[in-house]
Amino acid sequence: MSWIEKIKEGIKITTGDGEIYEPLYILSSKSIDYNVAEFNFPNVNGTLVKVGNKRGTRHSLRIIFQGEDHLDVSDRFGNHV
Repeated sequence: MSWIEKIKEGIKITTGDGEIYEPLYILSSKSIDYNVAEFNFPNVNGTLVKVGNKRGTRHSLRIIFQGEDHLDVSDRFGNHV
């Protein structure tokens, strides 16, 4: 099963104290970083930029708690992050 199929079933977040959360979530954005080196030379206008290999992909995740106690659950979760 691919990771895409797994996250469609929902996610479980286990914190260091063993507390398990199963919130709803939204993948809001994605960014890719690259290894970059900049070189500035004396008496030369501009900057030489060398772009290297991809470092990794970062996904922004918006977590949503629901239910009557959603504020309490959110506070407990926020104390772990």
